[in-house]
Formats: sequence, structure tokens, C-alpha cells
Amino acid sequence: MEEQTSQSELEMISDNDKFNERFFRLRQVNKYTDCSFKIENRVINSHRLILAASSPVFEAMFYGKFPQDLTNSILITDISYSTFELFMDFLYTGELKLKENDEIDCLVSISYCAQKYLIEELRKLCVKKLGELLNRQNIFNFLAKSFEYHLEDILVSCLYFIVDFIEAGACFFNAILNANEDVHLSPQCFEFLTKNLLDYFGDRDDILCLIKAWTIKACHVDNITACAESLAVNTKLLNLDNSLCMKIIGLKAGFIDITQTERTSKSFHRVYYKPVRPLIIDRDQLNFDVNISFKRFVAIKSLTVNSRLMPEHFDMCDINNQKYTENLDVEIFDKCSNKSIYKQHHIIENVGFNESFRLKFNDRMILLPFHAYVIKLTWNGDTAISYEYPRAIFSLMEKGGSDGKVGAGENQQSIVQFHEYNYCYNLPFGSIVQGIFYDIIS
Repeated sequence: MEEQTSQSELEMISDNDKFNERFFRLRQVNKYTDCSFKIENRVINSHRLILAASSPVFEAMFYGKFPQDLTNSILITDISYSTFELFMDFLYTGELKLKENDEIDCLVSISYCAQKYLIEELRKLCVKKLGELLNRQNIFNFLAKSFEYHLEDILVSCLYFIVDFIEAGACFFNAILNANEDVHLSPQCFEFLTKNLLDYFGDRDDILCLIKAWTIKACHVDNITACAESLAVNTKLLNLDNSLCMKIIGLKAGFIDITQTERTSKSFHRVYYKPVRPLIIDRDQLNFDVNISFKRFVAIKSLTVNSRLMPEHFDMCDINNQKYTENLDVEIFDKCSNKSIYKQHHIIENVGFNESFRLKFNDRMILLPFHAYVIKLTWNGDTAISYEYPRAIFSLMEKGGSDGKVGAGENQQSIVQFHEYNYCYNLPFGSIVQGIFYDIIS
């Protein structure tokens, strides 16, 4: 295996090189190599002494009581060729150079090498690099891959990262829904995460919402409808107590302090198509229902509602008659279970006739994706009788995708959908609600 080194090749190993780079150059020019590894039908040559000095596993392999037979190349089946090359480079130079376009996979794979060959220095370096790379966008990718490779150090680091962010008020509901299918956490991995979070935080609403997000995502990965039955099946995969499973399945909304949470504020101003018969408030018609659903975990901030039409007998020139006070009850309930989740009395002063007003909500309330909700507006019969509210046909959903699938890039698609269609007559009902303001919980 050894060959006489030519003068030109020796010149490559100059006195100006770093000492460890001299050995690296020897491997580059394939000189004095005395062992080889076969990976993916390709061969990597190396030096036993350098490997043994770096790793107790290699030391036992080459110089132990039962040394490796080096007649043929050592077959490596659990590490890729590119990863093993980087690993060899580290053993020769002490430097870890990750691929810029694939840092996550590369770091996890190198961490596996450090664990397999018991190289403490490399293990610590990987944990340090993890702290530099870890963020809310890649946390679940790191978690999934470290769980797959049984990398305890990285698993613990990921867990601390998630706990610290949740303690600071962050939520990861939509991060779970937005993840690509190849990053979806396996039931075993998510069970590990869930049990640690439940042990630390208890069954708080934000933790239950996170579990619910995973069950919804699991349905879409399996290409099945996210209904109560399929969600129940996915929840049981996590080996939780039956009472907790029932609580998660029955969860219709969460009440969470999201004042410190990163949120993306959005508004949906519905496209006006044409007017229909106005809503007339009388003893038999004191309320109006708004049917709505979402594709993400959202906090409704407000609805934009048409205000009253000015009565014909009012003098439009009289300033005192141009404003009025809205006095109504607002209730939100889950359409399927008819369970009320929000009820509050609203008084809105100085509302202009023939305009619109903002109906604001408690922003601690998180509404869940793929649930049908009804927002019921009920007027005070003593103050609203005989007044009319202009009603029109508006667009039902935001501009964007309408397939209902969850995946990467969904933030550019429709999040909100109104349901105002009379299927008996195949005609839209019309609405007094012309827009909605909401926060997507990050």
C-alpha cells in the first residue's frame, strides 16, 4: 500500500503549513495510507495511527486484542460518503466545515459519527454549532433527525430550546402545520416531546393546542380528513391517558396569554359583489349568525360590520342624528357540538349611520384550524327594533389556495373562509360582515 513519495508531492507539504494540515495533505495525495473504508461503492483511504489517536473505537479496531482484518476495505453502511469525508477531515484538521446548503442534515450526521466513534471533542463542537444554527424555523427538523439517530445531546438541546420559547410566550402550533411532510414528527418522536412538555407545563391550553396541531398534521400527511375519529386515532398513538386524549379531542378553542407571542397580523377585506335585502331587526329577528372556519390557529381581533341604514324620517342635516350606540351580545360557539366558547356584551358608541363599525374580541382566545365556528350577534330588542342593516354578497375566502391542504407555503394561501351559502336554493345568503382582522399565531 505504501509507495515512494515523489519530490513534487513532498513539496506540497511545505514547512509553512500547519502541523495537522501536513497529515491532511498526506491523505489528500493518498500517501502512506494503510486502511480504507468502503461507502456507497466508493473508497476512502486513511492512516490507522491518526484515526486511533483520535478515537478509542478506531484504536480498538486497529490495535486492540482483535484487530480489524484490513485485507479488504472496512464496509460502512450507516453513514453517507459525504458525511464520512467531512468526518475524516475533522479527524485530520480539527476543523468542522458544514455544507452551507445542508447544515442541519450535515450536523446531525456528524453528531452521529461523534457518538459512534466516541469523539468527545467533536460531540461538544456539534452541540456548540447547534446553538448557533437552531431557530424556530428548523427546530422540528433538528428534533426529528436527532430522535432518528438517537442523539441525546441534540435532543436535550432541542427540548430546552422549545421549553424556553414556550416559557417566553411562544407557540408552535402553526409551525407544526406549516412543516413539510418530510419534517413531520413521527408518533414516537412527538410522544417524547409531548410527555416532556406535559411533565414541565402540565395540561395547559397551549400544550393541548400543540398536540392537537400534530394530530391534524398527521391526518393530512396520511391524506385523510381531520375529523373527530381520525384525530382520536392519532391522539392514541401518543400513549396518553384516556382522559387527556378526550380533552384534546374535545378542545374547541384555547385561552392563552399571547401578549409576548410572535404573531402575524392579517386582515381580510371581503370583495363586494352586489346588495341583497337588508337585515331588519324585529322581535322575530334579533340575531345574525356568521359562519366561519380557519386553516391555522388564529386569534380573532375584530370583525368589520355594516352599521345601520339611516331611517328615512331622520334629518340627515341634523348632526345629533348622525351617530348612534350599538348595544349587542356576541357569542362564539363550535358549530358541530354547539358548545359556547365565548360570550360577551359589547357597547360601541359614536357609530355612524351608513358606515361600518369594529367589533373587537378578547385576544386571548385561540380558534383552532378546520373547525366550523358560528359567531352570533344578538341585538337589544328595546334599542334596535325596526332598524335595518345593509346586507350584501361578498367573497367567501381570501385570495389564495382553496384545496385545504396543509404544507409549506400555506401562509400565501387562504386562511379564512366564510360559509354563507344556501345549499337548498344554491344561492348565497348575503352578510352584514365585510371584513375580519386576525393574528396567525407563530
